[in-house]
Amino acid sequence: MVDQEASNQIPTHFKLNNGLMMPVIGFGTWEVRESKPIFDAIKFAGYRHIDTASFYKNEEIVGEAIKQAIDEGVVKREDLWVTTKIWPEEFGDVDGAIQSSLKKLQLDYVDQYLIHWPRGFWTENKTPMHVLWPRMEAVNEKGLAKSIGISNVNVQLLGDLLCYCKIKPATN
Repeated sequence: MVDQEASNQIPTHFKLNNGLMMPVIGFGTWEVRESKPIFDAIKFAGYRHIDTASFYKNEEIVGEAIKQAIDEGVVKREDLWVTTKIWPEEFGDVDGAIQSSLKKLQLDYVDQYLIHWPRGFWTENKTPMHVLWPRMEAVNEKGLAKSIGISNVNVQLLGDLLCYCKIKPATN
């Protein structure tokens, strides 16, 4: 029997293929240049998923807002889901890129680390996915990112990736 009341509720989290629960609604920080709107989103609007990227050039202020929310007792680190993304110019040193993001975010790990764009169409770096993905798997295995995934990837590239990956992308 289906519980009508429960079946009419909007889910608050998605269960990813690695078993982690990701909040459905995230606060995107593209073009946010001050920590206050991020802090306010956490404290007053109840956001628990914060989305940023190295390309946004705002990981420092995102980190300030997260630290303030934790320091003031608004949330615990484990209550937040933090997503950041690697940009094509960083593909040559994925470990260095995530370490840089973690330092700026003032975190020991991110919940999700995504490949922002699959290839550097506008850069000299043309790292193929079969070279890049094992580097992403390595940061996951080190515990620097609890989950890894892709963004802006077409079905052909995703199909190719699924043929050789050890760790399947948690999101696309």
